Amino acid sequence: QVLSFQCSIIHADGDVRWCRSRAVIVLSTCGATEMWAGFSTDIHDLMSLQAKQEILVSELQHRLRNIIAVVRSMAALTLESGPARDDYDARLLAISRTQALLSGATRSLGLADLVDAELAVYVHKYHDRITIDGPAVEIPETQMLPLALALHELATNAVKYGALSQLEGRLSVCWHVTDLEDGSRHLSLHWQESGVRMPAGPVPRRGYGRELIESALPYQLNAKTSLDFTSDGVCCVVVIALANVPT
Repeated sequence: QVLSFQCSIIHADGDVRWCRSRAVIVLSTCGATEMWAGFSTDIHDLMSLQAKQEILVSELQHRLRNIIAVVRSMAALTLESGPARDDYDARLLAISRTQALLSGATRSLGLADLVDAELAVYVHKYHDRITIDGPAVEIPETQMLPLALALHELATNAVKYGALSQLEGRLSVCWHVTDLEDGSRHLSLHWQESGVRMPAGPVPRRGYGRELIESALPYQLNAKTSLDFTSDGVCCVVVIALANVPT
């Protein structure tokens, strides 16, 4: 049995230092506890640095929230009221949610965390019409924001025109990881709407959402993407290389 703990040690000169100790039981020949053997490592400086880092991250997050609030205020004063301003404001909120998720994380974040953050309000409202499924897979921070914005755009479209705007509509968000022969690993994210009465006529114009998915994600993440408006609803697939990212 290994005992591991942290404690403060008061030195002879009165200096207090934090240490991390590990110890094991040493048994005698008859199996009785004879002594504890172990060691202590001075982690005082490390803990001080971690505390300072937490303060800096908190301050950075506070300033970022203030910047986003200022940008939202400027947009409200500059742009005319209407759908365009509402969409812009919603995108800023999506960015704010993702930054809060990243800065407040005490562990490595995965795709499930991102999906939950972006779809939580919809899952609560349409819980019987949304299916979310996929393995635990970590996502590098550099990929989180573009993916969050893509999920936001798809969800907004689903609420306005797609699966979440019609009683018969259903939404499935699932993902899987594929190991390739060359040693690389790829994440495939599937957004599938069904039971949607699609309007007749040409494919919707190339707006911000389509531009983000079809152009920005391939450029920013080197992703392979497809966005199809089928007769049953929207289908979007995003494939991203996840080399050396554990599941």
